[in-house]
Amino acid sequence: MNNMIEISKVDRKIKLYHIAERIDLPEHIQEKINDYWKIRLSDNVKLRRGRVFCIRNIIYNSDEVEINLVDTDYAHYLYTMNNVIEKKYACRVCFAVGLIMTSDNKYIIGQMNKDTSTPLRLQLPGGGLEEQDIINGNVCLENNLDRELKEEVGFGIADKKMVASSELKYIKKGGNCGFIAFIYKIKLKISSEEYRVYFKKYCNDLLNTPELCNVFFVDRDRKIVDQFFNNMQVPVVDYLYPVILTDLEEE
Repeated sequence: MNNMIEISKVDRKIKLYHIAERIDLPEHIQEKINDYWKIRLSDNVKLRRGRVFCIRNIIYNSDEVEINLVDTDYAHYLYTMNNVIEKKYACRVCFAVGLIMTSDNKYIIGQMNKDTSTPLRLQLPGGGLEEQDIINGNVCLENNLDRELKEEVGFGIADKKMVASSELKYIKKGGNCGFIAFIYKIKLKISSEEYRVYFKKYCNDLLNTPELCNVFFVDRDRKIVDQFFNNMQVPVVDYLYPVILTDLEEE
């Protein structure tokens, strides 16, 4: 797979479709996935082998990009993330995330809870597609992002009290697993300090353990951004630093 991260601006329509078929894997690959799942489950009994949608093919047209998805499961996804697997058998997924900017020009970066499959990792709020994001075979990225933001940061993209603007601005391709991220630029109406208080209350009010254990606020300044990432001693998702650098160059 291409390990280079490519961040580009959205320049055409994005259409995602779900094909009601399951990916066909050779028996020896499936056995490796099953064995790996048993190991991961012994480390974290909260993991669930749920449905996952992986990319079958991508069709680039002059005015749109068409991405077709088929079914697999979370074990296949985790195996792809953490092991060497042939490209044609990998679980390549796509998902939506929010590059969130407070009113005082600070990026919001989330840190995953230690009980998740990516403990303490830094990333943008957002997450994978679910069945409810698919309507008559059409995949709705906005629905995906709205739900994931509500779960992780306590507000959705349609929350007019919190969100000043939202647009699909960047696409991330490449990286260790070849995942595709659709990155929405979201500008908030409130400051970093106001959101810090909001996030703390949101987490305290939850009945379950929050997906994010912490949020960081990073000034929209190249020097400060570099210092933040250079000083971090925890895992960082592959697209995070490149997309922030791209955004710094855009405006």
